[in-house]
Amino acid sequence: MSNVLQFEMEDDLAQAAAVDFFKRAQEAIEEKDLFTVVLSGGSTPKLLYKYLVYEVEENPPYQDLFEQIHFFWGDERDVPPDDKESNFLAATKGFLKPLHVPEQNIHRIPIEQGTLSKVAQSYAQEIKQFFKCDEDVVPQFDLVYLGMGEDGHTASLFPDSEALHEKEKWVVSNWIEKLNTFRVTFTLPLLNQAKQIHFLVSGKSKKQMLDQVLNSTKPNLDFPSTMIAPFSGHLSWWIDQSAKNGV
Repeated sequence: MSNVLQFEMEDDLAQAAAVDFFKRAQEAIEEKDLFTVVLSGGSTPKLLYKYLVYEVEENPPYQDLFEQIHFFWGDERDVPPDDKESNFLAATKGFLKPLHVPEQNIHRIPIEQGTLSKVAQSYAQEIKQFFKCDEDVVPQFDLVYLGMGEDGHTASLFPDSEALHEKEKWVVSNWIEKLNTFRVTFTLPLLNQAKQIHFLVSGKSKKQMLDQVLNSTKPNLDFPSTMIAPFSGHLSWWIDQSAKNGV
C-alpha cells in the first residue's frame, strides 16, 4: 500500500522528512539496535540533508543515534567520490561530515575500484555480509529514499534499460542510453524488499510525470517509478505543491 503526503513548499517537505527520519531511527534502534538507510541522488535529498543537520542542532541527543545508523546508496554515477556529480559527495558534504557520522557506518559504492560490473558485484557482497544473509534471502533495508526524474526513472533504473528486467542480482551496472554512460544501481528485487520507501518529489517540471505515475494501475517499463512496489513494506510519496500543480 502507499500514500501521498503533500507539502506547500520544498522546504516543508524536506523538514518533515527529516523529522520522520529521526522518529523511524529511534523506533528501529529501540527495537533492534540498528537502522539501515538507502540514500538517493538529486536536489531534494540535498535539502533533506540540510534539515537532518538542523534537527540535530535543535535536538542534540539525536547525535547519538548515528552510532547505530548505517547508510547505503541506491545508485551512483560513474565519477570519483570527490566529483561534484557524486551522490556520495553530496551526502558527505550535506550531513555525514557535519554530523560526524562514524566512517564504519558509511557504505558508499566504491565506484573507482574496477569495472562497474565488478563494483556492483562487490557492493552486493558488502550488503550480503552486512546483513549476514543466506544465499536465497534478500535483505530488508529499513528506509529507502528515492527520487523521480522527469522521464519517470528512479535510482538509475531508466526507461527500457536492461536493469529493469533483473530478477536475481541486487546491484548491477546499468547502461543509460540517453546519457551515454553506465551507472551502478540497486535493482527492483532489492528496492522492493524494503520496509519503507519514500519518494521525494518536488518542482513543477515533475508534474506531468508524477500524474502519470500516480495514476498508473500497473507497472510500466516506460515509467520505472511505477515498478516500485514493496513486497511487504510501505510506499509513500512526499510531494510539494509545485510538483502537484505544476506552478
